[in-house]
Amino acid sequence: MKTVQFFCLILLWVGAPIRAEDPYQLLGVSPQASEEEITQAYRRKAKETHPDVSSLPPEQAQEAFKRIQTAWEQIKRAKTLGPSRSESTDAYHQRKEQEKKEAQVKATAILEKDWADGLFGSTTLDKLPQLSGSATRRGSLPGVAHGPKEDGEWEAVRTFLNNKQDEFLRRNPTPADISDLLTRLDGYTDLTGQAVKDIRGGITHSLEQYIFENTNDRELFLDTLRARIERLSRAGAFVQSTNPTEERKKALGKSPELYFEKFNLAKGEAGSPAFQLSKELMQSTFTQVKQSPSKIHELGALLRGLTPLLNSEEKLLFLGDFMENLDSISNQHNRSPVYKDLTNRAEKLIERVFQSNPELRTYYAGKNSFWNRITSQGTRCERILGKIARNWKNSH
Repeated sequence: MKTVQFFCLILLWVGAPIRAEDPYQLLGVSPQASEEEITQAYRRKAKETHPDVSSLPPEQAQEAFKRIQTAWEQIKRAKTLGPSRSESTDAYHQRKEQEKKEAQVKATAILEKDWADGLFGSTTLDKLPQLSGSATRRGSLPGVAHGPKEDGEWEAVRTFLNNKQDEFLRRNPTPADISDLLTRLDGYTDLTGQAVKDIRGGITHSLEQYIFENTNDRELFLDTLRARIERLSRAGAFVQSTNPTEERKKALGKSPELYFEKFNLAKGEAGSPAFQLSKELMQSTFTQVKQSPSKIHELGALLRGLTPLLNSEEKLLFLGDFMENLDSISNQHNRSPVYKDLTNRAEKLIERVFQSNPELRTYYAGKNSFWNRITSQGTRCERILGKIARNWKNSH
């Protein structure tokens, strides 16, 4: 009899509905944790599970990454929308909606006044109460949640720029002014939903395109493109897309051709415009990392965002230079988890190209001149290729 009861309990347990995952448990924090603790936990978990760096199989990593993103969104909503015990849910939502509308009206009035006075620009956004108190630098991750007032201001800014964008750009603002405006807009950006759409083809995209077309400042061009790639990468746009390579092409847009024409890059054997731009962007970023070590995380976005757009030969040439540049900063960063992640990622990409391209394996076995162009004798890239080739020959 006891045996029958036991099996009945098992059947009931198996047939019971699966409980939704606790978002706090997924991030490894308690519901009482501070916003800073939750933000740090999210960043850590997102980094651990991101398919580009995770040790899990790609499908498992992508699923784990999405679960972390979902948990993050759930906690943000709970922090923003949770009613207190002293008021009903309906009353709470009505109050928050009213706060949002009031913030939107106030922000619109400020924007319209500066426009009418001919003063609209990046400094206008400094006059908006919520943004001026919580602005973040371009490309940084946001805080845990935005409230209704921030949402109201953001809606006002989006609507205003959508209505005035063409006229504003016809006033011929300087590319540096546009860059400042983008920096302040990032004070609202939570890198999901509408903000990602704006990067892909909306407000942010148009303003960045203006910089690409009008600046003659090489570093400003590269900084703007680097910021776009990093923001899309951190938003998960490449991972969540059904066609990540196409998403990366959208991120670059016409920037390779514009850069090629503006700065008179070499033609012929130097490679495609995308390859030449990728190399210059990489060199520029490594220069910044040497001056400001905290920028090392930006290299990961470039590695994920650029290499899929290159053909096999260009990819190996790019990765060879990338590994040599990593060697040049090894004394500064060799104990950094980011540095180790970059090294592992680059080595995996080199192996992936080797394994997926039979012709390259033949070239390497014969020491074809192509391989001599990848990197000079004895560099780390060549040692990696030699190790991969030996392992491949032994297994075949």
